[in-house]
Amino acid sequence: MAHCPACRSAGSPQRIPALFAGGHSTTYSSGTVVGFARGQLVTGYSSSATRTVSTLAAALRPEPTLKKGGCVLPIAVLMSPMAVLAAVAAFNTTDTHGSPAGRFIAWLFFASPCLVALGLYLQRVRHRLIVRRGRSAAYRLWDQGWYCHRCGGCYFSDTAQASGAQLGVVLLPDQFRSVVWSAGGYGHLRG
Repeated sequence: MAHCPACRSAGSPQRIPALFAGGHSTTYSSGTVVGFARGQLVTGYSSSATRTVSTLAAALRPEPTLKKGGCVLPIAVLMSPMAVLAAVAAFNTTDTHGSPAGRFIAWLFFASPCLVALGLYLQRVRHRLIVRRGRSAAYRLWDQGWYCHRCGGCYFSDTAQASGAQLGVVLLPDQFRSVVWSAGGYGHLRG
């Protein structure tokens, strides 16, 4: 048990990983539904799962919640033929009145949705790689964290041996998360 550096309480501190795990819950519900449709008795079954995360657990997460690639890449792939056709039409025209700059702007107009979708996808891939690379360092530091329920602050145990760990200093949950994420090399990411 680690004593809180601010209030010196020994009964209020809790390890951050335990607090984080306790802040997640899933509620399952199911039921049978009976009703009438078109004059006949109809029965059905429904089930649902609801996941909740406490505000404190969300503030103390060891890594950002990253967006999945989702439909961004398929959108870019589906729109790429339009960009290619626009380039062919813009640059292979025999129209002598159109300037090269005007043709480029026309192509850019049709290609921009594809380029934006591709850029978003590449940004998500880059963020995932950054988090994957620094995850172990961040988790090592995060695992050494304590939260004092009396003070509402976070601090690192006396054995914390990672970069950015300020021993004996009580931090707000957002500051604690920033130190942990910075130790992992992804402190600049939002999520």
